[in-house]
Amino acid sequence: MIGWLYIIPLIIFLFMKGKSYYLAPAYPVLFAGGSVMIKSLIDGKRWTRLKFAFPAVLLITSVITSPVWLPILSIEKIIKLGIADFRYDYREMIGWPEMVSQVSKVYNGLSPDEQITTMIITGNYGEAGAINHYRKAYGLPEASSGISSYYYWGPVNPGATIFLFVGYSEDYLTEYFSDVQLMEIISNPYGINNEEQGQLIILCRRPDLSMSEL
Repeated sequence: MIGWLYIIPLIIFLFMKGKSYYLAPAYPVLFAGGSVMIKSLIDGKRWTRLKFAFPAVLLITSVITSPVWLPILSIEKIIKLGIADFRYDYREMIGWPEMVSQVSKVYNGLSPDEQITTMIITGNYGEAGAINHYRKAYGLPEASSGISSYYYWGPVNPGATIFLFVGYSEDYLTEYFSDVQLMEIISNPYGINNEEQGQLIILCRRPDLSMSEL
């Protein structure tokens, strides 16, 4: 039953193109069950060599596959080896420092008084995560987003009157602001086509609605 409780979701996630970590909660159960089985074989003296062979196999395969599940290689090597082609999470993080640098260029171009009333809003949680991860190094405030859990955390600057949008279209923002300026187009130096490549950084003033309505 435990085996089927893993295999059926695995098949479903493969067809639905789910992310690899969706099945993470299943592995502690599988590891426990597999360990009991292996130990019973060793204790029964049928497979005593497993005591040495199994840990050796685990160690060797872990070392060989570590670049796939740990970000230990440089971006250049990740691209060259093709890891970025099938590791979605790695590909989406490529260009994060460059993107945050572009956002900081716009933000730091504002006067100190304007910066106090400026809020950064991103179109997805990856962009918000990148900004919040690197923001101290670039002198940026915390970013907000309407995506996933960020929605429930709300705006980080409720008194904002200037808005720096990352990953939104001009046409969409002109519905809510009277002053919409395209400032930067996001690009990474590696030419990786991820969700951020080609996205816009837009500065908006004079909102047509109140903060709660926005």
